[in-house]
Amino acid sequence: MSNSEAVDAFYWNVARGLYGVQVGFVLCGICTNSIILITTITSKSLRSTCNLLIGLCAVADICHLSERLFQLPFLFKFNAALHSDTCRIIMIIPEMGVSVGAMCMMCVGIDRLFSIQSPTKYRAVDNRIYYPV
Repeated sequence: MSNSEAVDAFYWNVARGLYGVQVGFVLCGICTNSIILITTITSKSLRSTCNLLIGLCAVADICHLSERLFQLPFLFKFNAALHSDTCRIIMIIPEMGVSVGAMCMMCVGIDRLFSIQSPTKYRAVDNRIYYPV
């Protein structure tokens, strides 16, 4: 084995170790977002617009965090080549998670702005009209 191959093997091993740390954080994020989602679904007091949007943000965050788990088999298989089209298909779910999560956060911010600016009108809004908007 030449010197460059040894250096390359060393850096691959470092990347695998650091990837393990990232996967640990990802699993913590998936667990906590799952708890938020389960709490939002099961609790009767968390049925407001803001809480439902936060639950939807948790789903989007779980989809986004799944990106690291999709890469797991390719990092630990030594000669794994991934075609560009396959990569694009695999990354559709995490990309949708990022997009939906960003929109949900913006909607939560707008919802909180409405509730602070005019609390009496906010409480009187019909949810059947408010949710689609």
